[in-house]
Amino acid sequence: MKYIAIDFETATSAYYSPCALGIVEFNNIGFVKTEYFLIKPPDNYYSDSNIRVHRITPDDTKDAPTFDLLWDKIKHYFDDSIIFVHNAVFDISVLKSTLDYYKISQPSFKYCDTKGINYIPKSEKVSQSLDALCRYFDIPLEHHHALSDAKAAASLAMIAMNKHIETLIQYRAKSLDNIAVKRESSAFGKNTKISDIKGKEISIVDNRFSGKTIVITGNLSMMTREQAFAKIISFGGNPVNSVTSKTDLLVNAENKTSTKTKAAEVLQKAGHQIKIVSDEEFMKMLS
Repeated sequence: MKYIAIDFETATSAYYSPCALGIVEFNNIGFVKTEYFLIKPPDNYYSDSNIRVHRITPDDTKDAPTFDLLWDKIKHYFDDSIIFVHNAVFDISVLKSTLDYYKISQPSFKYCDTKGINYIPKSEKVSQSLDALCRYFDIPLEHHHALSDAKAAASLAMIAMNKHIETLIQYRAKSLDNIAVKRESSAFGKNTKISDIKGKEISIVDNRFSGKTIVITGNLSMMTREQAFAKIISFGGNPVNSVTSKTDLLVNAENKTSTKTKAAEVLQKAGHQIKIVSDEEFMKMLS
């Protein structure tokens, strides 16, 4: 059984947008091998809020491989291993979602969240955050650098092993099925406002949405709402948040009844030419 620690950084709030990956193979004595990869996310698109967290930019990854091309080089780490991560809900969701995005079969491994292991007596009241635990155990950490975070997770796992709680780690190890992936992560705070997107310099690719006012409700399956806003602008359209009589297109991403879909249906009955499309139909419009 191999012990592997990993950490992802993402370009946007979408789980399928990894831009960096740190991998550490280790045992109870020390590190066996470490690797760091930059990854080109879909469309090499980044949210400003994510850049502020990890300081990776589109220029850094413009020539990097996409995840599907990198996978052949790293997939051996995940076969019959226990993968250690700190805050598994995020990193395992990134892995599952990205594998799904690129239609790659999921490997066979179990994972263990180093955030959930009791290293310290509760009476000491030390936070389970990665930076707090690293300060307590004097583990070097450059937080939000993928390799540094992976090394920290591996170091915490080694501490647990050397405290003779490896049995607990084995017991806590879970399968991928234990993580239910949401469409977008809220790990980096609130979504960027449309005004922030419109303030960027976005090149007009063509005019397929020229003069069209477009609203999105729900989370899209293949991109963040922020990415979609940028795409709409690049095609000459005008993304807005609210449905009004000026709305030409409403994208109902999750095929649910929302305040926006109700407003669009009322306007349709009043004679306004508002088209409502599904997530799949919208992706075809963008392709």
